[in-house]
Amino acid sequence: SELDDLRRTVDRLDEAMVDLLVERLGAVRAIADLKRRTTTGQPAIRPGREAVILRRLVARAGAAFPAGTLVRMWRELLAATTRAQAPLAIAACVPLGQPELWDIARDHFGSQAPIQRTESWSHALRLVADGAAHLAVLPLPGELEPWWVQLVDTTIRPLRVLARLPFGSATAYPEGSCAYVVGAMEPDPSGADISLLAVETAEHVGRARLLAGMGVSSRWLATRRCPDTGLAQHLLELEGFFTSAAPLPATALAAAREHVLRSTWLGSYARPLPAGN
Repeated sequence: SELDDLRRTVDRLDEAMVDLLVERLGAVRAIADLKRRTTTGQPAIRPGREAVILRRLVARAGAAFPAGTLVRMWRELLAATTRAQAPLAIAACVPLGQPELWDIARDHFGSQAPIQRTESWSHALRLVADGAAHLAVLPLPGELEPWWVQLVDTTIRPLRVLARLPFGSATAYPEGSCAYVVGAMEPDPSGADISLLAVETAEHVGRARLLAGMGVSSRWLATRRCPDTGLAQHLLELEGFFTSAAPLPATALAAAREHVLRSTWLGSYARPLPAGN
């Protein structure tokens, strides 16, 4: 009898959750109708807003519910309701030897999301630039994956880094697995953000000297050297949210100005949840 009572409680809670999900979807559709009056042809994805939601829910649950499971459940929900507002096509670069990038993209954008697999970052970026995809999921930048250099040229169709994946627990993937989301839209702030900056210097300027001259907390990610020109391009992570309309403060590069020939903001994204969550 006690077990039956508990099962009936679970059934009642399941039904209540379904009713709330239906109510939530109705509110999302109302938001979509409102957006259609002011914007056209834009995907409904808001990475910053999604990060705010997930942080709030993880904090609300505390230790009473596993954070990784909560984030996984809500990622599926957020992905479904985003697609209910507007179409969303994704190109995911999954190089040979990195099959986990497909799982990272699928887990973030939902099991029903239309994702096209590519083996090269150039193909994924071309799909976004041509309008065949709204977003590209790309590997961690490095010497073998210099896709970020393509984002420096904003004369044709500006592409921005919008998110870093996984946002929640990374224990389901090999250690160090990471991907970035790029799209032809402006990022939105989440309140705890990181920005990407491409900095061009003379080839002999090392990363230690460059980082020492930064006026904000920063981290080096990658360097691409061009022996033919004697120049080098460095990819840096900077604390804070910056945009094309609100560029870096003058203090950010003040001390490194003598080394910097050009700097380009490449995007901003919500800081992922701490590894313990």
